[in-house]
Amino acid sequence: MPCYARLRGMISHRSLVACVAVILAALSTSSFAQKPASQPGEIPSPKSVLGFTPGDDRTIADWSQITDYFGRLDRASDRVLVQTLGQSTLKRPLIVAVISARENILALSKYKEIQQQLADPRKITSNLQRDRLLANGKVVVTISCSIHSTEIVASQMSMQLAYELATAQDTDTRAILQNTILLLIPSPNPDGSHEGLA
Repeated sequence: MPCYARLRGMISHRSLVACVAVILAALSTSSFAQKPASQPGEIPSPKSVLGFTPGDDRTIADWSQITDYFGRLDRASDRVLVQTLGQSTLKRPLIVAVISARENILALSKYKEIQQQLADPRKITSNLQRDRLLANGKVVVTISCSIHSTEIVASQMSMQLAYELATAQDTDTRAILQNTILLLIPSPNPDGSHEGLA
């Protein structure tokens, strides 16, 4: 049996929904409401901050550069909210970037509540209630990059992905952002990501 099939069998749908609900519950949007609407030209690209494009030959951003870039993106874009979920063993910040349409981020507490109800089937008393929650909610996608110290490409790519989603003006991307809340975790192991560069 392929490794993916075994893993998929171990992770239940309910546990994935619960994990997303926990991450959403940790987020706060209090300062986001004061953020003005952004223009794509005002949003820094990874290259403008790092001096290179992630993925260029012989260039790797370390963890402090990655978190610095996400902090700048958070301040510049009304589609991005970066929060610290905690600290690593070596006291590096563990961050998540919430990427979506501005109005979704402003209503994040509403979507947290919906996810929390969907995560616990005891809170759903009827099919009608379930259908209403699904109709009023958003699709929540979590991308967690670079868990092992030798897996460096995904955390590097996360900056470019966040930038592209923060600046895209095409109809398809705007529709995706309107209907989806992305939780992008550049690395759940910032110590390994940083130490992998040494």
